Amino acid sequence: MGAYYPDKPTPEERSDTANFLTTFSKFYPCHECAKDLQEQLKLTLPVTDSQHMLSQWLCSMHNNVSHQIGKPGLD
Repeated sequence: MGAYYPDKPTPEERSDTANFLTTFSKFYPCHECAKDLQEQLKLTLPVTDSQHMLSQWLCSMHNNVSHQIGKPGLD
């Protein structure tokens, strides 16, 4: 998702992306993971300013989960 996000998103694209990620967290198939993602979103809102920033945010969220389950993170 981050790889195809625009370098200079419109305000609507930024809002839609943040809303999508919030909504996605409510429908994630694993109930435990969904609750964890919802909690993470309360602490760290999606950064939708650019492709690079969204990609970094997504990577950070992924790494949070990786660390919780004892796997190495991505750089």
